[in-house]
Amino acid sequence: MTSRERRVTGTLVQLADTLVAGYDVAEMFYYLVESCIDVLSIEHAGLMLVDADGNLHVVAATSEVTHLIELLQIQNQEGPCLDAFRSGLVVESGPLTDSEVRARWPRFTEAANDAGFGAITAMPMRLRDQVLGALNLFRVETAPLTADDLSVARAFANIATISILQARATHDARTVIDQLQRALDTRVIIESQGLHRPTCQCHLGRVLCPYPPLRPQPQPAAEQRGARHRRQCAGSAAADRNLTR
Repeated sequence: MTSRERRVTGTLVQLADTLVAGYDVAEMFYYLVESCIDVLSIEHAGLMLVDADGNLHVVAATSEVTHLIELLQIQNQEGPCLDAFRSGLVVESGPLTDSEVRARWPRFTEAANDAGFGAITAMPMRLRDQVLGALNLFRVETAPLTADDLSVARAFANIATISILQARATHDARTVIDQLQRALDTRVIIESQGLHRPTCQCHLGRVLCPYPPLRPQPQPAAEQRGARHRRQCAGSAAADRNLTR
């Protein structure tokens, strides 16, 4: 096994370890971009992720210049990283000095050229149809990434994506469990006080709340007709008694 293969294997193992509960997500972000520099034929890397409202944010970068170029893409809504996120496909910029590339992303290419970058590869952070963001690989050279580097970068991005999704699912599950526990604790307190039919005034929703709203129950139609008949008979009997007096 070569030195590079050992580094790739070590990175994959380290990223897989983040699937275990208790890891620091932000630390994983920086480990991901730093590992890309160590293993791939690139000079810098950045990571963008989308929030619950659909807005992209720069969450990690290997240099201040890279961070600023990532921000520039978000602010101007142009660049290979934005295209990779929107399409869910790998985007190779090609030489940033190329006229077609400059026409496609004018503000981005100007800033990237000024920073000394020759080309960028944007890798979507994607699982099936869900795209969480983009892993962006900055190079001084204008040549595209090799097929081997692309495969390694895709493997890094895939494991990191699964880790992020698991962290979000774990957080959501804990929120639901906490809501259920609070609801159950409330029920124990209320029942211990002898109140067995509390009216729901919480905000847990119908799925989580253990108490349905207290509403008057409708009588069956036959019972309603019987009640009307009894009232009418009672009224007629009272009228007869008044007439015979």
